[in-house]
Amino acid sequence: MPRKGDIVIINFPFTNGSSSKLRPALALTDQIRSDIVLCQITSKQSNDSFAICLTNTDLSSGAIRHTSWIRINKIFTMDSGDVRKVIGSIDSSKRSEVQDKLNDLFGR
Repeated sequence: MPRKGDIVIINFPFTNGSSSKLRPALALTDQIRSDIVLCQITSKQSNDSFAICLTNTDLSSGAIRHTSWIRINKIFTMDSGDVRKVIGSIDSSKRSEVQDKLNDLFGR
């Protein structure tokens, strides 16, 4: 079961619902009933002010293949059954950075 701060692989549906693709995401919450709140992770560099760089040095466990960007402003809820596996977890410093960006996003 994924926990807040875990990097997970999800079965992410295309917008038109025609198909899906396995993609990484960051768990922003623990599982809530059968749902989990996530945000996108991409390997495409972003200049977006809400994108946070993520490297293997930011992880307390696991590994990612490429330097990636956590897209804090790309938040969604999924059924936890769509989580295929947990591949790592961000460390406490990166968790604080994520929380600060979420506070900026929601005006706190």
